[in-house]
Amino acid sequence: MAKQGFSRFKWSPGGYRAVQNSGAVQRILQQEADSRAGAANARTVAHGHESIEHFKAEQTQGKFAKGYVVHPVTNEGAAHAAEALGE
Repeated sequence: MAKQGFSRFKWSPGGYRAVQNSGAVQRILQQEADSRAGAANARTVAHGHESIEHFKAEQTQGKFAKGYVVHPVTNEGAAHAAEALGE
């Protein structure tokens, strides 16, 4: 049986960057970040805090490509960040 694998694969930082920064991948990342921010906001509101945006998803530039980060924007969000974001 023939042996298969990625032995001839050569990693290309430019190619990785192009795929990660493509519109389709960025939409997937944004949807996931918005979903996590929404869930974190819902958990914070469930603890009896005001129904405002406690967490926000923002696009950030990484070493190779753009990505998203979800962070608290209120003191209540910061107090519940580990629980709300599942850390």
